[in-house]
Amino acid sequence: PDTKVSQKETIKRSETDAIAAEYRELLEQDDAALQEVDEWIREANASPDAVNNPSLISLPSKIEQRLKPLRVAYDAFIQKHPKHVGVRLAYASFLTDHGDEVLAAPHLIKATELDPKNPAAWNNLGNHFGHMGPVIKAFECYEKAIQFNPSAAVYFHNYATTVYLYRKDAMKHFGISEPEIFD
Repeated sequence: PDTKVSQKETIKRSETDAIAAEYRELLEQDDAALQEVDEWIREANASPDAVNNPSLISLPSKIEQRLKPLRVAYDAFIQKHPKHVGVRLAYASFLTDHGDEVLAAPHLIKATELDPKNPAAWNNLGNHFGHMGPVIKAFECYEKAIQFNPSAAVYFHNYATTVYLYRKDAMKHFGISEPEIFD
């Protein structure tokens, strides 16, 4: 009996290690693609005649073509490992960075469902609602992020910034006055 348990544990550990390696490889591909795209943008911006630079016209298409395989890789990983919280957060960040916040939202929501105590997932979902609305949901998400990691200053910063920017919503949500918001 002990041998069977040990074999099962070894197999499970091996599977976990393989998934972790696959995930690391995906993140490395993401980093490499973003570095390449950033370099293209820097080069285009450094052009002395940027307005008349023909490469600028094709740059968005070139970027989209470079990132398309990465989207496919993220989707494939999620199909194979739908309960992997890290990939949900990484893909949501990737999508958000490329202006696809609407497509990022389901991954952020799923991450909070899969790991309801993950403060990064709640913070990122709060960022989403802070940008896309409803802003009251942003307040709730930041509160959860802070609850699960009260030592992360960035969560307090994001929360305070959102409260400050959306004072009227915060006044209504918290039932306080504008001077109290500033306090």
